[in-house]
Amino acid sequence: MLVDLFERVWAAATPLRVTAAGLTDGTQAMDEVDVLLLTLLLSGLPDKTVAARLGTSERTVQRRLRRLMKLTGANSRIQLDWYAARALPGLTPHTHGCVWQDSSLRQVYASGVLEGGLAVTPDPIDVTRRLDAALAGVAATFRGMTAHRQESNCECHWGSAEELAQLKTPDVPLDDDLLRRTYWTTDWRYPGPLLRRILPQLTQGLVAGTVEPPTMADLGHLFAAGRWQKWPTTQGAAVREFLDAWWVHVLAEPDAKVPAHEALTLLAEATTKLTPWLSTWTESLTNTVARRRLVTAADEWMYDLFRDDLPWSSWHDEDTWCPALSLWVLRHAPAALREHDASAELLDQVRRLALPYPDRWDQ
Repeated sequence: MLVDLFERVWAAATPLRVTAAGLTDGTQAMDEVDVLLLTLLLSGLPDKTVAARLGTSERTVQRRLRRLMKLTGANSRIQLDWYAARALPGLTPHTHGCVWQDSSLRQVYASGVLEGGLAVTPDPIDVTRRLDAALAGVAATFRGMTAHRQESNCECHWGSAEELAQLKTPDVPLDDDLLRRTYWTTDWRYPGPLLRRILPQLTQGLVAGTVEPPTMADLGHLFAAGRWQKWPTTQGAAVREFLDAWWVHVLAEPDAKVPAHEALTLLAEATTKLTPWLSTWTESLTNTVARRRLVTAADEWMYDLFRDDLPWSSWHDEDTWCPALSLWVLRHAPAALREHDASAELLDQVRRLALPYPDRWDQ
């Protein structure tokens, strides 16, 4: 019935057709910001987050949405979601660093939440294509970048002057050993330019499973030290799209090279946020791969969570993150653990997370 109702409403609605020239059919043209805004709207992001992604104010986002609703005849934001999902053709590369070419990628961009708020399992082909597009966006955005001209490091523990010169030369591929020593090192004077220099190879290596930092927290600290969220909008958007696409890939792809619990560590430290990544994982739990990832993560985390410790060394809000992660595991892990025949001991430890700390040891 809902589908029939929508089809009737859709047939009577004002057509919205997005082309390279913007909105057609005699209505006011849309600019690239409108197109990106509709794309972000499909992801279910709150207005404040959308505004931050676009580099504008929340009020401006709401004003643009009201105008788009007027143009489409939508009476609510939910209707506008429907119109956007039906009307957006492929998105082409534009100034915000997005390089999606196929409208089917809208489904993956929505992090598994589509029409009517129903969670779905992402199409593996779409997940891969989105990740490939994000990698291409990083490569294009950071082409020609170099380390700071005054960057330096100790030859005795990092590398030679000739290797440092490679970091200051744009687009010269770094061999695996030099790349590894670069992201392992924590005492760079100018971590922002350095991170921009290595990002194309670093992101490719994360996907391929060839990046092996001391811990994923350490790699996340390099991102945080580079202050990538303060970079120009195009650069920040390219990094964020890669992180989002990679996370969906890790949760959905059976052959993903980095375990979800390690990826979460990097993402939380790189962005200084934990709960948005957990929310995406929650939405992905309709997918058996994501549930299997949760079983592995719970097993890896339980020793620390049981002791009210965060399972990694954080630069940020451990006192808040640890109980938030414990509560998330308590809510979502039991069903996945039973589905995958986890040990009775692990199930019991998860159950006891709900108890006050001293009582956990009396069971």
